[in-house]
This record gives sequence, C-alpha cells and structure tokens, in this order.
Amino acid sequence: MHTKDGIVKFKATPEGLYEYQVSQDYLKRISDHKAKQEQNNMVTLVEENMLAYTDWQITRAKRARSLYHTIGTPTVKNFKHMLKTNAISNCPVTTEDVTIAEKIYGPSMSSLKGKSTRSRPKPVVDDVIEIPPKLKENNKDIELCIDTMYINKVGMLTAIDRTIKF
Repeated sequence: MHTKDGIVKFKATPEGLYEYQVSQDYLKRISDHKAKQEQNNMVTLVEENMLAYTDWQITRAKRARSLYHTIGTPTVKNFKHMLKTNAISNCPVTTEDVTIAEKIYGPSMSSLKGKSTRSRPKPVVDDVIEIPPKLKENNKDIELCIDTMYINKVGMLTAIDRTIKF
C-alpha cells in the first residue's frame, strides 16, 4: 500500500490472510489521544454552552434551575406554565431563564428519573385463517399419530396425520 510516508507491506499469514503489525508507539499515541477526548468531552460541554450567553443570563439560568429543583422538577412545559400564570407569587424567574437553563445544562437528570415509562407493546395480531367448510367435511375423520422425542434432554410431542400427511 502506498502512503504519504512510503510503502507499507502486508505479510501473508499461514491462513492466507494479510496483516500489518503496527508499532507500540503508534498504539500508545492512539490510546493517549482517546483518553484526552474522553476527559474533555463532558467537562467542556457546559462551559461551551455558557460561552453563548452573558454572565447575567447565566446567573438567571442558575436561579431558574435552582427553583426548578426546589419545586420538585415538574416537566419543563408545566414549569413554564406555572411561571406564566404567576402560580409562584413574586417569582423573579422568567420563562426565558428556563429556556436558557435548558440550553446550557440540558435536561435535568432528576426530572428524567422515574418519569419515563415503558412504551406500549404492539398489540398481538390474530392471524387466524378460516378453513373452508369443504376441507373440514372431507377431513373430519383423521388418524393422528403422536410420539415423544427428546432433544437435549427436553421432552417434546410430535404429531402427524396419516390421512392428509400433515
């Protein structure tokens, strides 16, 4: 294989596959790079989100999030409705503060726990096929043979009809 650093040769294995052994230095650099990414991803997320807002907006968002947890973490929609209808008297928090808090901090973990429910399973579809009356009439006298068999020490019943071979 031709690369910008030169030609890389792959050697054949006894099984007929081709392989290339990378150096330990390369593996160490890759693992160090991944470790740095994992350390930085979660730490910089909120800080990066805060860069889009002023200090005053961040302070108000913190106040909104604190109030949100104080009243028991209702849904964001209900929380905004409470603020709009003045259900909390003399409240300095506005719906805009709540929106900014959601954009900076994301959804509150405590509000997510216990509120998500299992989705409804799909209903069972009844796929019964009606047997034509003529077929029922012609095959009302059947000779059914039943036997037992064991697969991996699990007993099962097998059955076959001698007349229609099914």
